This record gives sequence, C-alpha cells and structure tokens, in this order.
Amino acid sequence: MKSNQISVSSRTLSIGNSEFIRAVAVPFSEEVERIGLHYPLSPQDKEAEPSAESAVFAAGVDLSGLVGVFTFVGTWAATKALDELFDIKLGPAIRTAIRNAFSKSSDKTYGITLAVHNAKKRTTILVVAIGASESGLQKSEQAVRATLAFAAQKAEQEPAEGVHMYLIEDGKSDLIPKITSDLRSALYELRHMKQTTKPVVLKRER
Repeated sequence: MKSNQISVSSRTLSIGNSEFIRAVAVPFSEEVERIGLHYPLSPQDKEAEPSAESAVFAAGVDLSGLVGVFTFVGTWAATKALDELFDIKLGPAIRTAIRNAFSKSSDKTYGITLAVHNAKKRTTILVVAIGASESGLQKSEQAVRATLAFAAQKAEQEPAEGVHMYLIEDGKSDLIPKITSDLRSALYELRHMKQTTKPVVLKRER
C-alpha cells in the first residue's frame, strides 16, 4: 500500500439482535460494501482483515446494537485523508444507521466504530462511539474524526503494537486508550470498558 492510500474492507462489524441486524446492520453492510469497491484492499490488507467471527466475543457487551467499519492506511498521516472519505461516504452511511436504530427503539444504547489499521506499525486504532439517545450518539459520531486524529498522533509519538481502543460517550472522548493484543480481545474488553480519564470534547483541525 502507498503511504497516502486508504482502503476499506467490505466486512463490517455487526452486533445486535435479529431485528437490529435486519433493519440496521444489513443495509449498513451493503452500503459499506459499495464504498469498498472504490477503495480496494491490497494483498497485505487482506491478510490483516478481521475474521467474520471476531464479533462473537462482544456478545455480552452492554449495547443493544453496534455497527463498525474497518479501514487501512499506509501511514498515520494518511488518516487525515479519511476526513473526506468520512464526510462524503462513511458518515452518511453511519448517520442512516443511527436513525434506523433509534427509529426501532429510543430507550436503548447503540454504538458505531471506526477501525484504522496500519500494517507497518502492526497497530489498529479502534474508535467506539456510543449513545443512549439519537442526539447523544450523533454527538459521539461527530467526535470520531477528532478522536481519530488525536489517536493517530499519540500512536505516532508513543508506538505500541496491538489495538488502541478509544471510547466516546455523548460526544466526549477518552484520552487514554485501552490497548489489547488483537481485535477479539478489544471487543471482549468493550463489555467492561469505562472511560479511564475525565473525558473531553476534542476539536478537529480544519
């Protein structure tokens, strides 16, 4: 993969009951698959692509439903290019998923994730945004890009192989990631994960 290249996996993370999968996760997955056709994976990316069963370990997470996207970058600097992809392609798909989820139930907690894998660094940044209301999850979704920029800078300055998971609740981001050895372990930790510092609202540079 070239240093400034971005690719998108056609596989998505989907956790929830059958109604959530049918109404939210399936349409979301179909849209991400269409987006992925324009950002194909390299052979190296395919080797790092998460397996379909990775979500099994998150079955006990205290969320009514969650969907997520897996992306790949050549360098952490390339995460800046994700802004345009997020604004034009991924963001609308995620916001549609949020509306669909809360149209089914307004008294549950839902989540979205964005995973960014850097093969050269053997590191994945996993941003998990959750909310107990449509407005709360929208605030968290709007903080994803700023949190990703912060996480990428931190990963560059303080490299550590594995999955760096950041939690956003109600638009406020954790500043200390939970670091695990792989995606399965990260999803397992999501069951018990709490924000580890006083969360803050991060602003995206323009």
